[in-house]
Amino acid sequence: MSPGTNILAALITLAAIYGIVGLSLSVKRVPPGHARNVARLPLTYSRWDTESERHRTLGPGWHLVFPGRDQVGAPIDLREQAVTLKGQRVFTAGRASVTVNTKLSFQITDPLAAVTVGDQNEAVARLVPMMLSQISASTGPGQRLAARETVSTELRERLTDASARLGIRLDSVEVGAIVPAADTGSEGPAGEVAPGLGPGEDALSVLQLQRAQEMVEQLQKADGSAFNGSRRGLYVLLGFARLWVLLTLTLAFALAVLPFTLRDVGPAWSAHVGHGEPGIFTAYAKSCSSTCLWYGDFTADSGYTRTNVGLASGTQVSYVGDGVAAVDTGDPKVVYPAGGGTDWIWLTAVLAAQAIAIICVPIYLARKLRRRASRALS
Repeated sequence: MSPGTNILAALITLAAIYGIVGLSLSVKRVPPGHARNVARLPLTYSRWDTESERHRTLGPGWHLVFPGRDQVGAPIDLREQAVTLKGQRVFTAGRASVTVNTKLSFQITDPLAAVTVGDQNEAVARLVPMMLSQISASTGPGQRLAARETVSTELRERLTDASARLGIRLDSVEVGAIVPAADTGSEGPAGEVAPGLGPGEDALSVLQLQRAQEMVEQLQKADGSAFNGSRRGLYVLLGFARLWVLLTLTLAFALAVLPFTLRDVGPAWSAHVGHGEPGIFTAYAKSCSSTCLWYGDFTADSGYTRTNVGLASGTQVSYVGDGVAAVDTGDPKVVYPAGGGTDWIWLTAVLAAQAIAIICVPIYLARKLRRRASRALS
């Protein structure tokens, strides 16, 4: 096979590998009864929170996305969900705390609402204690413990008002036992204490503000370790910042140069172990780029002659017309100095690196694809 054919085959192999892996990572599956939000990364972090049109939702089925720039979120369950919030502590008017058990049934109807409120299941779990705290603060202890149905009704009304912004449809709300925290024998986890809100404050607005602050903090952390401005956007757009792209290019390069390495490593080793036809190399020209290579004629001791061949590294040629001992091991382009030269060392190292890339990179990419497929199916 000619060098030109080898190069064409290597380029076709590179394009095929990159295309197959890129297509595999571009295909996303959404399970039945679920949805996934897609955010297209902007070219600069400064525009992150000003382009709501960047977000879209994928319905059940298979979809193609732009790898590297389209960030696909986890599946969102659109089926009816029953949630029980047990032992949540809320503050009352006198800054005393009580524990409340609440049962809710709701269904997510607008997955894109997660862009502003975060995970909708978590948002409901954080919103309920905040609302209960406001409701409990408006009644006395005796009324609070006796009017569980009233608390349920008011909580249902507040959640119904907030359901559009939460992207849910509320089906039922039931408040269970309301017990003073001192009677439980435990103060409970501090993280479950709902923050105190003023009577006129909108709990959902407070929750959205917290969500916005969390997003700003995340972006500030990411901005400290990533490229800035349009340069980072270009890297994300092209996918160069992703490890799988670099590994795929490494694998493609290893496969592309493997035929040339295999062609040269055998003759180099033959010369190193003392095989080949001995003779004399007579230099007539020197060519230098990153390294210098002498060209000349090789005359074997058996009588045949090869013209316009290179002399592999290992022996210095002093001038045009200089003759040095060499061996012909069948390499189509070079002969080797007597004793084998040094080409066998770096050719062996290159072949070992290519073997590692060809073996390890497909294993890594296969595991990555399997993990992504299992997450999509979960």
